Amino acid sequence: MQDFEIIDNWFKKANSDLVVADICLKLIPPEIDQVCHHSFMAVEKLFKAFLTINNISFSRNHDIINLLQQCQSVDFEFDILLISCLIVVPYDSGIRYSNGFSTDFFIAKNVLKEAEKVYAFVFDKINAIIDKIIESEPKFQQFNKRSLPIRINLNLSELKLQELEDGE
Repeated sequence: MQDFEIIDNWFKKANSDLVVADICLKLIPPEIDQVCHHSFMAVEKLFKAFLTINNISFSRNHDIINLLQQCQSVDFEFDILLISCLIVVPYDSGIRYSNGFSTDFFIAKNVLKEAEKVYAFVFDKINAIIDKIIESEPKFQQFNKRSLPIRINLNLSELKLQELEDGE
């Protein structure tokens, strides 16, 4: 059985990275390196959430291309995220420590936009898996698709668990 708390924690951390990236983009002057770094970290955490719900182990590193390939082995539709990953991947954790590496505002804005695309895609995939779990697990038969007590609720500015009422 999947550990929904671990999956929720991956999403909370990814959401936090996206919120920080968005705030850093709006600062005057913008913290461009931080926008890119936190966008990268969000993508990494989202892939790890998907792998976790599918009970697939992954290495403890920051290789989002490898993580994407693992996700693709479960669901070929992850192929559409390759371009997003290629846009985000140059901004791995090394950007925080590299001297002289920088980018401009518009590239950083695009990196954040691509990370948000990954977020929405992975969110939809995980909710589809949760729906299947509700349908297949006998202990969840008392719930309909919208009444699982713990359900991930997408809101890019504030990710939270939503308690759903019985009978919706």
